[in-house]
Amino acid sequence: MNLSFKDIQFIVEAIELLIEKYQERLKEIEDIDEDEASDIGNDTMFLESLHRKLGDNLKKSISPEQISSLEEHNKELAKILEEDTILIQNY
Repeated sequence: MNLSFKDIQFIVEAIELLIEKYQERLKEIEDIDEDEASDIGNDTMFLESLHRKLGDNLKKSISPEQISSLEEHNKELAKILEEDTILIQNY
């Protein structure tokens, strides 16, 4: 499955919120229900690992803004090359 930059960004934000909810729940039941606390603790560690991996993936990705900037830069370079080619041909 190929996920876009925005897809990954959305998933990372959702994971952050879920981790917060798990941590809140863990504080509530820590001394009351050891089994549930253990499950939540394990799930939280898994989510933190997933969050880290997706965050690293985001850092390696190019955002839509960067793509737009690169496209604009490429257009400017093409224009300069075209002007230089005309100058060379006229020389």
